Amino acid sequence: DGLYDDETSPSCLPCDSDCLLCNSDIDCVQCNPLSQNNKLYNGICVSNCPSGTFLESNICINCHGSCSSCSSDTNNDCTSCFSGFHLENGECVEDIDECI
Repeated sequence: DGLYDDETSPSCLPCDSDCLLCNSDIDCVQCNPLSQNNKLYNGICVSNCPSGTFLESNICINCHGSCSSCSSDTNNDCTSCFSGFHLENGECVEDIDECI
């Protein structure tokens, strides 16, 4: 309903303008789909999901820890890897220097 109960105020206060539902002024639960910042990330509404996350149902979800970018949160849906790792069948595998 765009309002939250603030313990320091006798009345309900409005959520941020990008937010439809919130627990506080800094904890959004659902972003306004008509807003430019309509994707939820860690309690705030953003226009684009940050690196290391992927979008699912207008929520930015963290990639698996081995991925620097991904298409889901499993370890075999990486689309890029951190330095020292390479992509192999969707997984980030540690680079190993092999002696010849």
